[in-house]
Amino acid sequence: MNESGEYTKQIEESAGGRRKCKDNPKARKTGRYSKAFLGPADIACEHGMNNKTRNTLCRARELTATNLVEFRDIIYSEDKKANQDKLLLHYMDISSPKRKTVNDKKRKNSRSSSIKYFVKTDTSMVPVCAETFRKVTGASKDRISLLAQKFLNKRPLKEARGGSRATAHDDLITSRIKQNIMQYRCRESHYSRKKCQRSYLPPTLNLNLMWERFVSSTNLQYTCFLCKEFLIKIKNSSDLVAKNELRTKYRLHKLRAKNFFEILNRHSEDTIKICFDCQQNQPLPKTSVGEAFFLRQVWLFNLCIMQHEPKRQNKDTIYHYTWLETEAGRGANEIASALQHYLQELQNRMSGKRDITLELFSDSCVSQNKNSMMMAMLLNFVQRSTVFNRIRHIFPIRGHSYMPPDRVFGRVVKDLRKIEIITAPSTYYDVYGKHGTVQVWGRDWNTYDIKATTKDTIKNKLPFKITDARILTYSKGNSGPSCEVQNTYVGEAVRVEVLKEGSNINTILKSKKLPPVNHVNVKKKKNVQQLLGSLELDEESKIFYNIVMEGQAKETVENERRDYDDTEPVI
Repeated sequence: MNESGEYTKQIEESAGGRRKCKDNPKARKTGRYSKAFLGPADIACEHGMNNKTRNTLCRARELTATNLVEFRDIIYSEDKKANQDKLLLHYMDISSPKRKTVNDKKRKNSRSSSIKYFVKTDTSMVPVCAETFRKVTGASKDRISLLAQKFLNKRPLKEARGGSRATAHDDLITSRIKQNIMQYRCRESHYSRKKCQRSYLPPTLNLNLMWERFVSSTNLQYTCFLCKEFLIKIKNSSDLVAKNELRTKYRLHKLRAKNFFEILNRHSEDTIKICFDCQQNQPLPKTSVGEAFFLRQVWLFNLCIMQHEPKRQNKDTIYHYTWLETEAGRGANEIASALQHYLQELQNRMSGKRDITLELFSDSCVSQNKNSMMMAMLLNFVQRSTVFNRIRHIFPIRGHSYMPPDRVFGRVVKDLRKIEIITAPSTYYDVYGKHGTVQVWGRDWNTYDIKATTKDTIKNKLPFKITDARILTYSKGNSGPSCEVQNTYVGEAVRVEVLKEGSNINTILKSKKLPPVNHVNVKKKKNVQQLLGSLELDEESKIFYNIVMEGQAKETVENERRDYDDTEPVI
């Protein structure tokens, strides 16, 4: 982190600082509840001084200076605040108000408690007003009010202030900040005195910049494979020309990733942003038995589709489309069918609106999101839609695809970790229900054979390379829907013909409803049967695993595909 050639001196930690030492906070805290720091014990009211106030309930004029000092000594015979509060309560008669105001204007200022105050003398308890009681005891108005509320609510008088603020986590952060500062270089002042240990950082640095560098260098997070590869090549390259070329590619890669998130968070009144992504497969049964790590289990799939709001996520706009390995695979048919169901429901909720642009955000997985089946479904939907006139499907840069659904998955996993054993799908549904609306396969939605109808609609060989596309735009037209392609986020869109000549995009509506298909193979069934021997099953779980063991397994390649395409371009 050397900013300039003249800044070469290593930073050293000095024993003393430039500024004056701060006061000891513990001393201030102790003094606040000590009588040595209070003013004189005196009567603060004028009750009983004249005929107008002679018949008042406050009889403070009967007290002598000795009575006031002795009463204060009683209160401050204890050093701790909690013990002082207990003594104060002995000389306070607290009750709920007998009458309450019926005037709406004064209702906000109505008291929640009625308090009578007393000062103890050698012979009696003398009633006084609140002002004199606070003056003699040194207790503030807020302290007295809080005591009364705790007494009426029957809450214990515990010390809730302060405590040790230094933790092991804080010490760790402090040491890492010091290590980060030590990486900078400084220089001595030309006009300093002899043996002065003070040195100066470059003027281009400030606290905000140093903090940003510290956070970016120490935060634990998933990093992009290509970013790491670029950085290693730049570090090991000895050729200056090749190093500059690698730096340029690295900057372009980072800028393109940044452009995607700028589009995602850009707000517009006539645009709806929808994000969708598949969660990591959830096992059934989930158990703490060590052998489960080496044995196959039945998968439960979850596709999260949600409306993106930049400031905060709304549970009412999050939908979990779930299905089991005994019902369907994890391919393009399932993803397109779930998204089609969601878009139709979204259109029904937005009925009455017109000319809305729909922006879809998903990863670039070719086997699920970036294919001709998804393209055919979206072309058909936008042409039939009465609300949306254009759909933009936007894909992130590989390695920088952390999107809003991943935040939802993080909260879901946090709840799932608290459950040690899960034997039935309903347990997963209950957890998903805390973070959105659950859509169960066969009950709320179904899969359709969009793949078969796509063959009659979309060209077998597309006129562009779909893996290079960053934005696919589908628009409604009088003669039929159109498709435009952008290979960059800021470039111009190019119109392409993807429909077969003479084809009808409404053919997608004729897609057949697919029956449930068990994709659990024989080896997995044996492993599941082995795990069930160590579990106690209820009736629901027994019915589920009977279905798992029945039927012939259908081998699918789509089920085993990765969540991204290996042919994805490098930058």
